[in-house]
Amino acid sequence: MNQSVKAPRHLWAVGIVTLLWNSIGIMSYMMTRMGMLEDLGMTPEQIALLDTLPIWANAAWAFGVWGAFCGSIFLLARSRWAFIAMVVSTGVGGGIVLNGKLLDGASGNAGHVG
Repeated sequence: MNQSVKAPRHLWAVGIVTLLWNSIGIMSYMMTRMGMLEDLGMTPEQIALLDTLPIWANAAWAFGVWGAFCGSIFLLARSRWAFIAMVVSTGVGGGIVLNGKLLDGASGNAGHVG
């Protein structure tokens, strides 16, 4: 007998909250990529700092925001890929900027949170 199990309410609550939260990250990333940072109230100095980020930092940021967004969608879809997407998004997308420079740490992964 094949019975479908109804998703618990907390799954929906967590999925919707993380989807909304990660949508803010995507909005920030896309506004940066499209050159709309003045609309966010950033100063020219702050914009210049973001323009100097290396390509790998931008790639890590992209993996982080899009991976987390996909993870939220996978969570709502009750897919087994949700966990993998969340791990990739936090492991790849984590970083700490201190005094305008990316902090590496002793082992090279100071911002890794996953």
